[in-house]
Amino acid sequence: MNSHEPIFSQCSKCQHLIHHDAKVCSFCKSPNPIKNGHSQYEINFLNQKEIKTISHHWKFDFLSDTGKVREKNEDSLIGFSIPFQEPNGSFSETHFLLVCDGMGGAAAGEIASKTTVHSITRYFISQLQEYPVSDFSGNIFPLMKISIQYANEVLLKKTSLNPDLTGMGTTAVLAFLYKNQVFFGHVGDSRLYWISQKKITQITEDHSLFNALLKQGSVKESDRNTFTQKNVITQALGVSAEIDLDLSSEGKNPLSVSKNDFILLASDGLTGHLNDQEILEIIKQNKPISSLCKELIDEANRRGGKDNISVILAQYLG
Repeated sequence: MNSHEPIFSQCSKCQHLIHHDAKVCSFCKSPNPIKNGHSQYEINFLNQKEIKTISHHWKFDFLSDTGKVREKNEDSLIGFSIPFQEPNGSFSETHFLLVCDGMGGAAAGEIASKTTVHSITRYFISQLQEYPVSDFSGNIFPLMKISIQYANEVLLKKTSLNPDLTGMGTTAVLAFLYKNQVFFGHVGDSRLYWISQKKITQITEDHSLFNALLKQGSVKESDRNTFTQKNVITQALGVSAEIDLDLSSEGKNPLSVSKNDFILLASDGLTGHLNDQEILEIIKQNKPISSLCKELIDEANRRGGKDNISVILAQYLG
C-alpha cells in the first residue's frame, strides 16, 4: 500500500474512521464512501491537521503553530479514533495521539517528525488488525515499542541514503486512550500531562541533559531555570540505533483517569514558555477543547513564541 492510498475514510454521519476494507461504518452503519467509490475524505497520514474525531468516551482536539521566531513548523501531530468490536459483540474504540518535535538543518526536522508520525501510525494500524481485542491492553505495549523502533529504523535508513539529512531527529510522545485508561510512551522532551480541575501532573520525564545531571547530583532542581543548556536532549529518534524508550508498562501501570480529567500532549514550544500551573489555569476554564488548545498556543506566542508549538488536549467523558 503506497503512502497516498487511503487506509480510512471518515464517516460523514458520525465522524468515526472506517477501514478501507469495511463496507459500512462500525458505529452508525452508514456506507463506506471508499467502497462506494466516492470518498470525500481520504486520510493522508503525512498531514493530519484537519482530522477531528467524535468519541463516546473521549473528546479531543489539537493544534500546531510555527510560533513567532521560526520560519517553518518542524512539529507534526496526529489524533484519531479506531473503532472495533469487543468479544461480547459490543463496539468500542481506542484513540491514538502523537506529537513529534523535529530537529535538524534545512528541512530535516520537518522530514523527521512527519516521517515518524507516518511510520508509527501506519505500523500500529496495520498490526492492530492482527491482534485479538480480548486482550487489548496486553497488546498495546509491544505495539508501541515496536512501532517506535520501526520509526527509528526508517529515519536512520533515510539518513544513510541522503547525507543532507545527517543530524536530523525527532522527539515523540504518544498515547492510546482505551475507556478510562491511558497507555503512553515517549522519547525526548515532548511531554504528557494528566490534569484534573485542581491538579496538573507531568507524567513523562524529559530525556534532557539537565535531568541526566540532576540524577548524577551535578545540579539541583533550583538550577533548572538558569541552566544554559536546558534545551539539550539526550534521546531522540533518528540519531542512534539504540533508543531509550519510556513506556508506561515499564515499572508503571497505565493511567486510570476520572470523569472530566484531561490528558495533554505538548512539544517544548509550549512548556518552554508556560509552567505547569499556568497550563492548569488555562485548562481549568470552562471552554471548548478547541478554544483551550488555541489559548495555550496564543499564550506561548504572547511570551515570545521562540519555537514551534503543538498541543493535543483530550478529555475523558466517563
